[in-house]
Amino acid sequence: MINSPEWQRPGEPPAHKRPTVDGAKLLVPNAKLVNWSDFNAAIQDEVSYLWRGQRRGQEVATRIRQRTDPILAEHQRLFKEGK
Repeated sequence: MINSPEWQRPGEPPAHKRPTVDGAKLLVPNAKLVNWSDFNAAIQDEVSYLWRGQRRGQEVATRIRQRTDPILAEHQRLFKEGK
């Protein structure tokens, strides 16, 4: 649609079409995690320590990685199995 001649006619609204056309080439759809709730819960749990001032950012980031790496590995396994 954005590559159609109708869309790309110069002088017709919208005035700045090029960023839309060029940007669409760069879009990558968000992957949907089959275990999103586990992933999201792990992040929310760890970030809550940061918001309460109980842990520093680097520690929270490290802990998020430790908790989410296994979840992402499980997602890849389940995705490959078609579940």
